[in-house]
Amino acid sequence: MQPKLWSQVEEMYHSAAALQPEERGGFLEQACGGDTKLRQEVESLLAHERTAENFIESPALQVAASLMDGTQPLAVGQQVDHYRIVSLLGEGGMGVVKLCWTSEFRLPRR
Repeated sequence: MQPKLWSQVEEMYHSAAALQPEERGGFLEQACGGDTKLRQEVESLLAHERTAENFIESPALQVAASLMDGTQPLAVGQQVDHYRIVSLLGEGGMGVVKLCWTSEFRLPRR
């Protein structure tokens, strides 16, 4: 996504997110001025807002401790929260690296 469009999407998202859900449609209609791509991007972010709020419900250190004590090795196909282990990438003296996948929404990198 081009930086200018991302800037518009981000600004519009924050403005719309501050409104009540029933007010957002009218706001977007007026603010987007017929730009369907801009509106679709903002609506996509708003649609995933609820799931993104609680994406880390368990404290990371608590989950990490239970995995690092050696009693729960992570296996291909196993799921940890919304991440599924896809494959082993490598292992060595510093640890094990595995490829994981999530179907949850993530904001694009800047």
